[in-house]
Amino acid sequence: MCGRFSLSADVKEIEQILEGLQVDERVQPRVNISPGQAVMAVVADPQPRCEFFQWGLIPPWAKEPAKGIINARAETLSEKAAFKQAYRRKRCAIPADGWYEWKGVTSGKKQPWRFCRKDRNVFAMAGLWEEWHDKEGGYLLTVTIITTRPNQLARKIHHRMPALLREEDVLPWLSPVAESRDLSHILEPVAGDEWDLYKVNPALNRSGVENPEWVQEWTPPPEFKQPELF
Repeated sequence: MCGRFSLSADVKEIEQILEGLQVDERVQPRVNISPGQAVMAVVADPQPRCEFFQWGLIPPWAKEPAKGIINARAETLSEKAAFKQAYRRKRCAIPADGWYEWKGVTSGKKQPWRFCRKDRNVFAMAGLWEEWHDKEGGYLLTVTIITTRPNQLARKIHHRMPALLREEDVLPWLSPVAESRDLSHILEPVAGDEWDLYKVNPALNRSGVENPEWVQEWTPPPEFKQPELF
């Protein structure tokens, strides 16, 4: 799964990787983006634009805005009622510069690991979005991150990973006229040789708190060192 991620780059860096698409100045560098919080994503209707969503997809037919669905399995997008319509017409790309998974324990706390590009550049995760309306005319824009099988690096920590969009696949994925049956290959796991993996501070375990230093590699104090996992 993907339950936390970071977008710690500044606006100019994000715009560069999005080929000049203007990014809302409200976007602030964040290292601990958590479910239920605001997430920026790129949609196309028909031209690409940035929009803000609540992380946790709420299907339009839901009676109440209960806890949203933070991840969607790539293998069953066309089958699940919560996703199949969005997969056809409401695809999005979610900028990030890292994501986290947990394995092992350090000083009694679960050990978070960070995945990021070796060059530390921004990348895009595949997502789906929906619009939920209440009886009073209000609405919520919500989003989910698609996950796929792990590559050789990710499987060291977890059995799933985000579906990462290769640069050449971003626009085809966003295209509102593309057919979902022609896009499944985009959701295959990327190779792991351009990616990095390292421990980060267990303080990141708390959602809703931020510290720029938490994206840096972390070495446990000597008295808390644990055997390496691999």
